Order: sequence, then structure tokens, then C-alpha cells
Amino acid sequence: MVVLAGLPRQTATAAANTVSNTIGPWRSVSVPFEEDDYCLYASEGAIADLLRQVCGFAEKLQKRNNGNPIPAPSRIVLLYVKSGLSEKLLESFGFSVLPIPLEVPDWAWPKGKHWRFSIENVTNAIRGTLERLLEGPSAALKERLEARRSSDPLLLPPRNFHLKNGNLLSDRFLELMESLDWHALEKEIQPVKFTNENFAAYYKKVGGKNKRFNVDARGLVFPASNRGMHGPARESLIAQGNSGSLKLLLESAYRFGTPLPAGYQHDVQYPHDKLLSNEQFACSVEGIVSISGTHANVYPNDSVRPA
Repeated sequence: MVVLAGLPRQTATAAANTVSNTIGPWRSVSVPFEEDDYCLYASEGAIADLLRQVCGFAEKLQKRNNGNPIPAPSRIVLLYVKSGLSEKLLESFGFSVLPIPLEVPDWAWPKGKHWRFSIENVTNAIRGTLERLLEGPSAALKERLEARRSSDPLLLPPRNFHLKNGNLLSDRFLELMESLDWHALEKEIQPVKFTNENFAAYYKKVGGKNKRFNVDARGLVFPASNRGMHGPARESLIAQGNSGSLKLLLESAYRFGTPLPAGYQHDVQYPHDKLLSNEQFACSVEGIVSISGTHANVYPNDSVRPA
């Protein structure tokens, strides 16, 4: 799915139709955004409408897919017009989509008009961007996320993984969405090998041995697991229909545009079977929660529940 953001009424629908009808396997959704170039994403209504379209599209295809645990569509790419308020748009989608700014180099601004008012330039920019998506770093990113390696920092719950500098991983994710340098984290987060001696309870439950997992600044280990619930029920999030719930819905099922299977989570715990004792987590649904016990289930959208 291609999500188009920042286009005015003159080009939004036409561009979406062009993508859906003529550009490869892609389907597209779009809504009109502000005509004022300096207030592109000032309207929360347009962003909310776009979120609803994306979630509705995904839910229909999920039903057609006969309940397959891998959500459909198979990829969600956000192509957006960059502006001073782009952060507001990106924050609304969280870390669910692959965001790529649309660009038209050497635009001459005839009659003071932005290139987004020209359907020819919009279409060419979209077509060129989608062609590049099929190769290079974007293609490699998709393959990497589909592999779902237990040591991949891009799959961690970003608002609950603490970095050594005092920041959260979500802060770095925001920077990555700007730079598109998806390998930058590998220099900062080094996975650690855990054996049956210091991680016995986990291996007894899910199997395996000698795997590498990421450890945050608190010493908490983040092993991935496909067992358990898939965060807040999708049906309830759709029923709420507000921007916050739709963001949680998308983040529960996608990471940077690539689908996650139902049940994907991290069983956050200490090594050597040390129990959690009122350990604080930032739950995207309940706020700050204190968890005690063997581990906390933390989902891709950062919803948290005790084991």
C-alpha cells in the first residue's frame, strides 16, 4: 500500500488513482491536505482521515486473507511532502510505516506554485520513488525485518528500551526515519549471547539455545517471542476510531512498513532468572505500569502486560 500525504485536492485523488491503476502491484490511499504550503499538516482532521483509510484498507484485506496471522497488505509506504510540520504527520503514524519524502529537484516555482500542485510532477516523483523501493537500502530493509532476527534492534519495543545515554530507543527511531540510515543502531546496540545457564527459564518455555538478544541500560534482556496475545484487540482499536487507537493498531501489526505476525512480542526479563520487582514500563495503553514476576510481555506498539 502507498499512502500519499501532503497533496492538495487538485492532485491527491488523481495521484492515488494513478498509483492504483498503473504502477506495478501497488494500491494507494490519499486525502486532500492544506493548500497553504506553510500549514501542510496543521489540520488534524486530514491526518486522522488518512489513518482511518489506511486501517480500513488493511482490515478489509486481512479478512479476504482468511485470517492469515501475517497482516495484509504486505507493505505500507508513506510518501509525503516534506514541510516544517512533517513531524506531526510522522508522529501520528508512529513506527508502523516506511516514511519517504517525495522530492522534485530544481522546481522553478512557476507563478509561485509548489510542485505538489502539478499532477505531472507528483506522478513522476511517486513513480521514481517506488522504483527505487524495489532495490537498494529499502529492499534490504524489508528483507531484514521479514527475517525477524532475535538480535535486530529495529524490532525492539522503542518506548521501553532504554539507551545508555539516557534516551529511549524511540528517540533514535525518529532520527532514523529522518536519515533513513537503518544500520546506524548496530553501532550502538550490541546483542549479547545467552546460554542455558543464564537464561534457562526462557529456553525451557520457547526452546532453542545460545541465542543473541539485546540488553538495555537497565540490564533488562529483550528476547523476542511469537507466543501470547497481539497487544490490544484490533477490533476494539478500530471501534474506538480515534487517531491514537489507530496508531496503536498500525504499530501492533507493522514495523517500518513490514508486517509482523500475530503474537509477536518481547518477553522482557532479567538474566539468571532474576524476577522483576515493581519494574516500571511505559505502556501505550495504561501509561506507566509496575510489573513484578518472571517477565513482562511488551508488544510492538509498546502495550505492556504482566506474564
